[in-house]
Amino acid sequence: MNGREDLLARLRELERANRALTRELHDLRALIDTPLNVMLFSLDLNYNYIAFNQAHREFVKHNWNLDIHPGMHVFDILDPEERTASRRNFDRVLKGESYILRRRYRRPKGEIGFYQNTYVPLVRGGEILGAVVFAHDITEWSEREEEGRKYRAIFEKALEGIYRSTAQGRFLEANREMARILGYDSPEDLMASVTNIGRQLYCDPDDRERVFSVIRSDGVIKDFETRMRRKDGSEIWVEFNARSEKDDQGRTAFIEGKLTDITARKDAERKAELRSQKMIQADKMASLGVLVAGVAHEINNPNSFLTLNLPLLRDVWSDALHVLDEYQEEHGDFVLGGLEYSELRQQMPLLLQGMVDGSVRIKDIVSRLKDYSRQRPEGERESTDLNNVVAGALAFVRHKLKSAAPGYVVRLAPEPALVEADPQRLIQVLINLLVNACEAVPAAGGEITVQVLSNAGEDRAWAGVEVRDNGCGIAPLDLKYIQDPFFTTKREQGGTGLGLSISSAIMHEHGGRLEFSSEPGSGTTVRLLLPMTR
Repeated sequence: MNGREDLLARLRELERANRALTRELHDLRALIDTPLNVMLFSLDLNYNYIAFNQAHREFVKHNWNLDIHPGMHVFDILDPEERTASRRNFDRVLKGESYILRRRYRRPKGEIGFYQNTYVPLVRGGEILGAVVFAHDITEWSEREEEGRKYRAIFEKALEGIYRSTAQGRFLEANREMARILGYDSPEDLMASVTNIGRQLYCDPDDRERVFSVIRSDGVIKDFETRMRRKDGSEIWVEFNARSEKDDQGRTAFIEGKLTDITARKDAERKAELRSQKMIQADKMASLGVLVAGVAHEINNPNSFLTLNLPLLRDVWSDALHVLDEYQEEHGDFVLGGLEYSELRQQMPLLLQGMVDGSVRIKDIVSRLKDYSRQRPEGERESTDLNNVVAGALAFVRHKLKSAAPGYVVRLAPEPALVEADPQRLIQVLINLLVNACEAVPAAGGEITVQVLSNAGEDRAWAGVEVRDNGCGIAPLDLKYIQDPFFTTKREQGGTGLGLSISSAIMHEHGGRLEFSSEPGSGTTVRLLLPMTR
């Protein structure tokens, strides 16, 4: 009786254990089958299925229209071109190696799928019985990753600088073109070197404040043009668009935008504007030339009467002296033209000579006006003595020089300082330099020195004219831009910023240059230099 009870007890215990094992297997199966994007299967040493989960079964059925079963050869579901690679992978794990591999599959309809496979040997008692493979479908993730790579490639290869920065002005990200535009070796170099965009990159603090103000108020700024400073200190013109991204509290999380180097465009615009202004100036000069030629002709006609008749009047006076002297001896001193004859006899030669000298001076000025207004063919050059250029310029500005610097000094070269040039154009440049000097010197105590140079420069191959004044001088920052078109420190006084830029262009056309040296409060020295004619 006791034996029977013991047997029944053992049977009940086995039944309970069996039910528990069945539940555990059911739970384990549910655990394996629940993830629909994770496939699991095992195979023996002959590449036959041992077991698989529902996800793998459905995957094979959906893609290859096959219903797999234990004992089925794994390679039966694969295309011939995939079998070789799959065999190599299975052989690695069947030799005891565990590893992870990302695989690319082509489905029957031609779609490409990506899976991350984990291969683990199936071992019992130290003996390899087969392999277990976990396959995770990562097609969507791979597509996103590929899309991210494409966008990253666009970002890196863009022809515009693209960046993202903090609201405090530090770069978070930048592409290669951004680094190149700003003169840095790489985006990493840019982001490490620039810790404050506003202070380190913007040339104009007002522009920086304007940009930040617009972004704070509107959240976006478009087509803004400003000057920025490159790594080597040089300045460029850029155009950029930027927007700010806010966080949940409405604070600026970051600023992102794109930047384009427009230095070439701005240079072209300035050159076009300069050409336009030069054409206007040339038209004015042509009109002025016609007017000056007409005025010179009108002045020259009456002056001819003076130059012709004054020598005759001087001869008449000379011939009449003995008659007037005899009359004085007989009748005593007498009055002529409101002056006593004794005084008139001393002053008359001086008055006549002064009138002759004045008429000659008028004739010289008229001649120089005609020369200056004469239109020459573009590019025509002749051997020109810079001594004559100085004399020609002084004929026009002598009065202004006397007013600004009564003791002005002119030092001509002892020998002709010859250059190949258009003399009228050089006179135009020198007049501009002299007028600038007159306007720079103090109201009292102005000093201006004009000196002709020859054998100048280290190679002694240059001739030129130096204009030195004791005026207010030029600030270093202004000196850097003084020859740029439309740059002027005298805008309020009507300055256009074209005088020195046109003068510089004329010198460049002649193969020469203008050199400036100045200290604020210590005056300015300008040198007009041209290659000497040997």
